[in-house]
Amino acid sequence: MNWLRYSIFAIIGGVLIFILLYLQHPLFWKRPSWERLKRIKQSPHYKYFQFKNLSKTPLMTYSKISPRWNSWLNLIKKAKEGVRPPIIPHIQTDLHKLEKNINAIIWLWHSAFFMQLDWKTFLVDPTLVTWSPIPFVNKAFPWADTYKPKDMPHIDYLLITHDHYDHLDYFTVKELRWKIGKVVCWLWIWAHFERWWFKNEDIIELDWEQEFKEWKLKLTVLPARHFSWRLLRPNNTLRCSFMIESPSSTIYLAGDWGYDTFYREIWKKWDIDIAIVENWQYSKSWKYIHTLPQQLPQTIKELWAKRVIPAHNGKYALSTHLRKEPLEILSKEAEEYHFNLLTPQIWEVVNIDNKKQVFKKWRENVD
Repeated sequence: MNWLRYSIFAIIGGVLIFILLYLQHPLFWKRPSWERLKRIKQSPHYKYFQFKNLSKTPLMTYSKISPRWNSWLNLIKKAKEGVRPPIIPHIQTDLHKLEKNINAIIWLWHSAFFMQLDWKTFLVDPTLVTWSPIPFVNKAFPWADTYKPKDMPHIDYLLITHDHYDHLDYFTVKELRWKIGKVVCWLWIWAHFERWWFKNEDIIELDWEQEFKEWKLKLTVLPARHFSWRLLRPNNTLRCSFMIESPSSTIYLAGDWGYDTFYREIWKKWDIDIAIVENWQYSKSWKYIHTLPQQLPQTIKELWAKRVIPAHNGKYALSTHLRKEPLEILSKEAEEYHFNLLTPQIWEVVNIDNKKQVFKKWRENVD
């Protein structure tokens, strides 16, 4: 039976070698240089080899009835009706033909956005190729792969809120590399883009409360209550939200986030024209890292944003709630609390300067 034993060892050894080799792929984590690591250690938010949120933030919450493994098993069982819906209505907008003088926001599925502000273009958290490091795991909805990197025009600024695979896709960035002017990101992620053939002068690396100015544009990196985990080590990179200030408008990108009190301070410093907030892929087990729909009105009230665009939907099933649920809850809350909710279809142009632009209600958009 020695041959059987040797065969088993050979198979196990082959699998381990394959995994080790695969983990060397550039899509995974990269350690920053010693010089950059010294700057990271100087950050007031970096403690005990991790970046910390402003408030204590458990990654997941469990009860004796619903322990850790049950929470993960529930995520795997996504087949119930309505979690992966039939085709979602969307509009085929040709970005190459979009007039350059229009100040616009266009939702590109999930948390990806294309923006034009005062003749400058921005791309936020694009996943236009794939999102999972394991090709066969939780693929995008078939209809959600309509647009590819080739459909993107030149991008002046690539903004990344955090390095989860559904927000920072190596394959998308690789195909867009020569269309991207500058990358604005947060501490540690410099190493990713350096490995992905970006020049040092094209990477703007910031900590919370730091800003980047160019032309008449100002970008400020602000806190976000979330987590990072690209490979085996959690929270070794920062996560952030962005405030974009241009001559025509001020846009707040909240990113993935759990509710926290720092939103009360943001409105004191900025008069926000449009806030882009997360409203999907939530669970009571993740209540500290993903905002629940019932918490959104309080956050919107504290931000005092004139208009609100919800996102984080339309491409993947990352939670177990029905797809319609957060859309319907937020629509009712907008009517009850009287905030201006914008409900564009995916790839529909939001004209920032047209404050009277009308969109179909979510109840009419959802299938």
